[in-house]
Amino acid sequence: MNGDYPPYIAIVGGSVQLPCNVTPPSDEDSVVLILWYRDDTSNPIYSIDARITSLSKAKHFPSDILADRGTFNITYPLSYLRINPVREDDGGEYRCRVDFKKARTVNRIFKLNVIVPVVQIVVFDDYGNNIKDIAGPYNEGSSVNLTCEAEGGSPSPSVHWFQGSAVIDDTFFISPKGTTVNTLSLSPLKRDDLMMVLSCKASNNNITAPVSHTIAIDMNLKPREVRIITPMNKLSSGVQIEFVCQSTGSKPPANIKWYIGKNELDNLGESVSEDGSVTTSFLSFVPSIEDNGKRLSCIAINSKYPDARVEDGFIVQIKCE
Repeated sequence: MNGDYPPYIAIVGGSVQLPCNVTPPSDEDSVVLILWYRDDTSNPIYSIDARITSLSKAKHFPSDILADRGTFNITYPLSYLRINPVREDDGGEYRCRVDFKKARTVNRIFKLNVIVPVVQIVVFDDYGNNIKDIAGPYNEGSSVNLTCEAEGGSPSPSVHWFQGSAVIDDTFFISPKGTTVNTLSLSPLKRDDLMMVLSCKASNNNITAPVSHTIAIDMNLKPREVRIITPMNKLSSGVQIEFVCQSTGSKPPANIKWYIGKNELDNLGESVSEDGSVTTSFLSFVPSIEDNGKRLSCIAINSKYPDARVEDGFIVQIKCE
């Protein structure tokens, strides 16, 4: 029995070529029989019978195990048994037996490892929702768990979370139902995490590309700033004046409310920028002498953060006529 070959690796659905040296030890000798066995099978899975003819004209006999998936190409010094497509049950120990007219029979043994790629990966949030592409929206300061689950694969895959090219979580485990799971914890979320792109990748070989699922983190953002952008001149009683207040940084867009003291005022309307981050509110105000010394306020509110109000305002001063 000759020295064994190193293990060969094949992917389910792909092809593999298993070598066998059929070169006779001398020019006076020739091959009469080539037999391929797998594991402990008593009958060959592929045979070439050259006992009554030359090897080039010999008949080939694939077994039902290979059928039309198996072909043997006679080349020198190595010939190859090609299996295409490879099935999961093709894995095992293979033995190529070569009988010569004169020389001693030669057996060559090696291992074929068949890899079953990952079928798919899915991502779930804390509530078991299947995340296709966008997770959230989440509030600033939230703690978020994103679970990546890889189905299938033999051997079991490694499952990693990436941000760009950097691995940010490489901890995974095999669940009771046989899937491979990696749960990424993000806490606390910051404004800068808005639309952060994360990828979960599962791989069990270095031949095929990893199976990947990419998502982005959507967020609700508090208003960052609000300000009244109209000049704060002294006001005249009974004279109409228009004010403009602008809020920035809110997602979804902020609602703006106007107050004189504790009384809410009706605005003329609002406009929102194309990206939704800037809200502009317009107020038409006719002050009275009773408003003197009261605070005129503009307050920006994001409905997702009812307690996080941002305010700007000034003390009304009425001119004495």
